[in-house]
Amino acid sequence: MISMKRKPKALILTYCFPPYPSPESFITTKFLCGISKEFDIDVITFEYLKKKEFELDINHYYKSKLNVMRVPVPNIFQKILNLPRLPIRPDRFLLLNHIMKKKLKSIDLSKYDLFFTRSQFHSCHLLGLFLKKQKPRTPWISSYSDPWHDNPVQKKISILESLSKKYQDEVLRKSNLLIFPIPELRDFYQNLVNFNLKDKSIITPHTYDSKLYSVKIAKNKVFTIRFFGKIYANRNLLPFLESIKQLTKSGYKINVELYLDDEYLESHSKYLKMFKSFAKFKRYVNVLKCLELMKKTTLLLLIDVDQNYGKIFFQSKLVDYIGSKNMILHLGKSNTFNKRLILENNGFSCQNNIKSITNTLKKIIKIQPKFKPNKKTLDKYKIENVSKKFCKDIKRFLKNA
Repeated sequence: MISMKRKPKALILTYCFPPYPSPESFITTKFLCGISKEFDIDVITFEYLKKKEFELDINHYYKSKLNVMRVPVPNIFQKILNLPRLPIRPDRFLLLNHIMKKKLKSIDLSKYDLFFTRSQFHSCHLLGLFLKKQKPRTPWISSYSDPWHDNPVQKKISILESLSKKYQDEVLRKSNLLIFPIPELRDFYQNLVNFNLKDKSIITPHTYDSKLYSVKIAKNKVFTIRFFGKIYANRNLLPFLESIKQLTKSGYKINVELYLDDEYLESHSKYLKMFKSFAKFKRYVNVLKCLELMKKTTLLLLIDVDQNYGKIFFQSKLVDYIGSKNMILHLGKSNTFNKRLILENNGFSCQNNIKSITNTLKKIIKIQPKFKPNKKTLDKYKIENVSKKFCKDIKRFLKNA
């Protein structure tokens, strides 16, 4: 049993942390800052050489709350990390685990009350197995934002999948506590193993931090729609663009800005040029600029997959959309968690076809002046409230550990 007279000291291992350019980096940073009021936190991550603008962007946000230790990455591995696709399972960071283990061997692990592996890159969780061997009595928490084995949006490579499943099952079995953002993802993992996960799992959703949004922002005078993120896994942007084209030609004044990844912009440049009179196609911006743009927007767009597997994904940008307190439109027919949350927040959803989008946008433009978000939903996903519940759950867990 651990004494609660002081802040419990936690060692966090993550491969997704600024300046690594991943939404998970931002999710992790917000979450760790949120729980830092109740936990003394050391973060160990890699020293990434690129994307420093992301680091500078939110460095002030976490540096007074977290003690961050960075492990250098040799140049050759930096290049490997930046390759667009690499068929290594569970992920390319597996190549760097030996470097991280050396770092862990150099520090005093006995000073920590718990170990916490958190990353969408599941190789990080294999370090939890290493820590468990070094300190078997120290509780180990592992957190999962996405599927690991049998990931529906990942190409299957038989030999690697088999090995990855072996790793996954061992991690799930030996972790003392498992964290998932939604019950559907927990149930997905449960269906892949032959032992009970639910009794040692908690649900901790993604969050938004209202302090990160600019306080005073002038709204766009023209009805403005913005989208941020990747278009992948059978998501289709074309019906939306055709709908905007029709509405614009019918006399509607709509400003459309889509912030897309470089790979998509380059591979679809020919068809995007066909719509350049009706929409602006832009590259990603840094985190704080992104939140500022969300705050200014009239309607935020979220494109979902129509396949059943969409139900196990919680698009992390959705909580930042909610934090902006603006209207959100969900495109997709599947009854995903994302869709239900948007509707709960007084948002809108329609199928991803031209007719449905056009009719829904006409309706939204008409009722826009009367829109108000759901206050209960806003409170539910605030970092303060999510952190408070998480800390209470974890302290209860530690008392019995």
